[in-house]
Amino acid sequence: PEGNGTCFRIRQNGEEKKYIGMTGTSDNERSESFEVALTVAAGDEIMFLVDPEKGNDAYDGGRLTVTITSN
Repeated sequence: PEGNGTCFRIRQNGEEKKYIGMTGTSDNERSESFEVALTVAAGDEIMFLVDPEKGNDAYDGGRLTVTITSN
């Protein structure tokens, strides 16, 4: 089957903080910009995940660019 999109997640210490689903097919690159503010302590685990939407990874791809700043 054709690809059905990818999703992106941010997890902090195992808790999901942000989810973006990009579904559907496209021959062109698509992008999604967003800003997430988290309070992070020493030892926190921050995970950035890009994975297939609904488990179908046929023809799906993705790229993630992250910029981390402090206040």
